[in-house]
Amino acid sequence: MLLMTSLTTGLTGFATAQMQDLTATVNPSQSSLNACLTAIDITDCSSGSISGSLDFGIDQTTGEVKIDNFNLTVGQINWSLSAGFLGGVDATLLGGATASYAGVSQSVSSVNGNFTFPVVPFNLTGTVDYEGYGLAGIVIGSGTETLSFVESTEISGSYTVSGENATVSVNLPIDYLFDLSGNDVLIQGGITVVASGTLPPPPPLCPADLDNSGQVGFGDLSLILSAWQVSDAGDANGDGETNFSDISVVLSAWGDDC
Repeated sequence: MLLMTSLTTGLTGFATAQMQDLTATVNPSQSSLNACLTAIDITDCSSGSISGSLDFGIDQTTGEVKIDNFNLTVGQINWSLSAGFLGGVDATLLGGATASYAGVSQSVSSVNGNFTFPVVPFNLTGTVDYEGYGLAGIVIGSGTETLSFVESTEISGSYTVSGENATVSVNLPIDYLFDLSGNDVLIQGGITVVASGTLPPPPPLCPADLDNSGQVGFGDLSLILSAWQVSDAGDANGDGETNFSDISVVLSAWGDDC
């Protein structure tokens, strides 16, 4: 009993996660890929639409947010790099290019709904058609280039919640140098995404009451031990597993009425 008292006292203040997982649908009218293409010291900037979804998480109690996944599809973007009478290059990022999360779930704290994820890996794939022309518009070369690269960048954003509805906004910078028919070509810009969805009900306020007895006690501890690393029946902290973390949740709430 002394050990139980000591453990319970030491775990006072343990914060029970109230993370609500959100699949948010991108609003194409508010989302876009804005990018500048630079080649042979000539730059042209253009934009394309964005569609897709974000898998996000919001803990309205602590302000913690997490990113689980995102899958974005980019509409067609046209660039025209003109050197006047000397010629130039027309390039098109064909519609259907994708940007997708290439990492594992990660969480950060937010302040007044604003957050920053320091390192976010993502894949960007697509196809660029190009045509170079010289004097009098004479075509001097054309072709197709496949883009496929993995970048890691910092992304910032914010979220708002109104009732069951949540809106998430994020900015994903892009800075990529690639070879196009023997020439260095630089794409710089960023993806702006605004997505919204319906939040599920928050986790139960008394997750330590695993046996639904109305009180946290030996019954809940026994349930954890019987499910130990076998099933999620003793999952008190919502991570999908039954282990020491769940014992911590139960001990921190020991004796509480639910």
